[in-house]
Amino acid sequence: MNPRVLLIVGIVLVLLVVGSVAAYFKLFRSESNPQAEAEAALKKDTDGDGHTDVAEQAAGTDINDPKRFPGSHKKVLISKSIIPPNTLIKDEMVDVKEVAARGEAPDAVVLEADRAKITGHINQVEIKAGDYLVEQMVYTGRPQLSYLIPKYKRAIALRYDPLSAVNGLVNLGDVVDIIGNFYVNRRMGGTTQYTKIFVQNARIVALGGEITPRPPGDTSAVPPPTGFTLSVYPHEAERLIWAEASGARLVCALRSPLNDVLARTSGTTDEGLFGKGFLREPHNIEVYLATRSGFRTGFDPVTDGSLGTLNPR
Repeated sequence: MNPRVLLIVGIVLVLLVVGSVAAYFKLFRSESNPQAEAEAALKKDTDGDGHTDVAEQAAGTDINDPKRFPGSHKKVLISKSIIPPNTLIKDEMVDVKEVAARGEAPDAVVLEADRAKITGHINQVEIKAGDYLVEQMVYTGRPQLSYLIPKYKRAIALRYDPLSAVNGLVNLGDVVDIIGNFYVNRRMGGTTQYTKIFVQNARIVALGGEITPRPPGDTSAVPPPTGFTLSVYPHEAERLIWAEASGARLVCALRSPLNDVLARTSGTTDEGLFGKGFLREPHNIEVYLATRSGFRTGFDPVTDGSLGTLNPR
């Protein structure tokens, strides 16, 4: 065979072997070095702004937007709806908005991470929907109970009985009805029991000395409450004071937060529950008795035949 041909064939074979080895290392060996790939990913800067993609993603910025980089934006608190003055601001009343770090929102606006500076406090002024929330809008320190009482209502405290308070399961903010069990004097003498719902849609604004919910992480022991405070209308406050002074038993009936309908009941008495015939009171009747000679000798007041017997002289 021609030596030149053999030389060319040898060179081709060598190139094929070298190419195969190189391809093997590129396809397989590179995958066996995850540390190098991780380091490369940490250094990757897609938009070339000097901030790595990893840092921008951690800051919640768009890696394809050259105007967004760590620290370029911030998440702040705004109001979801109108909050009237002297309202306890709760988490569900505020929303989070992402804005540019400079220019768009006031420098004093409360950040999402600092929401405790706003929630759980009473606002001094009306806050409109979409307003940025700043600390100057709220009273500092522990809120006063008076700011939690709606306009035209009053706060009144009742003794706390765990069994009467739905087995101790009522909480701050719950809405309850108050049912009273009374002893009423009858016109004809004696007493009867009367049970009636006489206060409805009363909100619990304080439980013992607590007027705001405890932080989720607070696991310290809480002494049993000696009373609970309701927000009621003035005429309802009068009813509650009268009922307690008369010795009535008062029971809380827990309402659904979705139900604001006032029930109309006539109350319950023994006659209403068992029927008048069953509980008919005995009464006196006059019976005139005569002698054999036909003269009227007098009368005896005795009970009627359904509840007793006649007793003639």
